[in-house]
Amino acid sequence: MEVDLDDALERRGSGYRSAAFAATFHHEGSAVELAGSGSWLIRCAIPRAGLFDAWNCYPLLVCADWTALASDLSRLDDVVTVTAVIDPVADVSDDELRSAFPDHLTDYKRHLVVKLDGYDEGTLSDHHRRNLRRGRHECDVHVVEPASAGADEWVGLYDGLRVRHGITGRADLPPDSLRAQLAVPGATLLRATVGGVLAGMVLWMRSGDHVYYHLGGYSDLGYRSRAAYVLFDESLRHFQGVAGLAVLGSAAGADPSTTDDGLMRFKRGWGAVERTARLGGRIVDAAAYRRLVERADPTERYFPAYRAERASMVPSSAR
Repeated sequence: MEVDLDDALERRGSGYRSAAFAATFHHEGSAVELAGSGSWLIRCAIPRAGLFDAWNCYPLLVCADWTALASDLSRLDDVVTVTAVIDPVADVSDDELRSAFPDHLTDYKRHLVVKLDGYDEGTLSDHHRRNLRRGRHECDVHVVEPASAGADEWVGLYDGLRVRHGITGRADLPPDSLRAQLAVPGATLLRATVGGVLAGMVLWMRSGDHVYYHLGGYSDLGYRSRAAYVLFDESLRHFQGVAGLAVLGSAAGADPSTTDDGLMRFKRGWGAVERTARLGGRIVDAAAYRRLVERADPTERYFPAYRAERASMVPSSAR
């Protein structure tokens, strides 16, 4: 019997919703399945506390059935809190989110989203059209199949990005995680070359009708040749007819007030519209939470109130 590969992917979860993706965060902690909602969390040790928290797999919580999330989270009993950055294109109501995250729910970061069925060169900014034309003269782009065949080049490019931009925190993924993410169902890796020499690569994750820009890396040659413009254009065209929306992500770093850095301007130039990702928080163990808050910075504005402690929850080898 013929099998629909797209249906098979969705039954076992793909992209940000898959068990394989959650497993790539083993350096942070253990994966926790949210069986009803079709997603995963990472259970992480709270430093010097002998306790655990849970948070979404980086960068977003993406669920198959948001109506089941509150029930899934109500069954957790071995963490102090749950914190999640919520998919900005999630089909979920405020009431459903407040039921899942009764203790904290606020706007967090603005993300840029492209509607794929309307995408063409005419939707781009003048700046992007100029750079795309220049990049096309220099760059050749193709999809790496399987994505894992590009693992060595991918890790090398990301190491260069790490040095160039001083990546820290959860985005500073260790090499084995970078490699493993290429084998996640729904992962798509595109590669740009100039005269046969590697210039850049971008990695996307598809979950359902949405595709998410995950990570990218470029060499000095890639920056000079405008490889990013060709890679994004080819990516968006590749996913037309496959997905409805392309989520390009937000500004770099953890500061939600950053709205006009170079990365945001680059993403906005693709004819993207803004959607807001929200930050949700749930207290599971109220007594333990109170004890942890007693030692927290009283000026901390975000959830959980002891979140400054969590900067050290990512092992130094991954930072």
